Amino acid sequence: MLTLQELRRLQTSDPEELAEWLELDVRQFLFGVVDQTGAFGEVWGGEYKLVINQNIVLEFIPCLTEEMHSFACLPQFSVMPHPRRHGVDQLVHFPGDEKTGLDPFCGVVFFVKPEEFVQMREELATVVSRFEDFMGIPDTWFLNTRFVHLVVKRVFEHSEIRAERRYDFSKQTYAIFKPPRPEIPDGPDLP
Repeated sequence: MLTLQELRRLQTSDPEELAEWLELDVRQFLFGVVDQTGAFGEVWGGEYKLVINQNIVLEFIPCLTEEMHSFACLPQFSVMPHPRRHGVDQLVHFPGDEKTGLDPFCGVVFFVKPEEFVQMREELATVVSRFEDFMGIPDTWFLNTRFVHLVVKRVFEHSEIRAERRYDFSKQTYAIFKPPRPEIPDGPDLP
């Protein structure tokens, strides 16, 4: 497993080597975690944002707040603790907005047991403590965690997530790590 310093060094100095390292380690997804615990309740969103394949953002929300007072006010994909609804994946319909041109869309709230939620928060805090805001962590580095298990067994299986995964950054592309290669147009030879 590479350290954060090694990941950052390779990201800037040798993106192709970083891509090779990650390709060896990725099983299903790359991820990063954004820690918002200090701002929870002050900003919209969860305590932690789990960014999956630079596409899907799964927000870990411990409770409803003044700003997020109903499921229709939550981020598109959320994880919440609930003592009776754990295991339920509740579809949420967002109406859209004609003024801004936002089309209607759906989201999902994934309910988990309160004690599982606490464990996942601790796991996400561990990721942040080791990798800060790095967004290319292979799932295999955290296979034995509850949050990876949740993503693989429930989140990826949901039809709304499957539809969103068409836009995933995939382990075949590694677009963020490989510098673009300039195309050389055909044309007359320059002197």
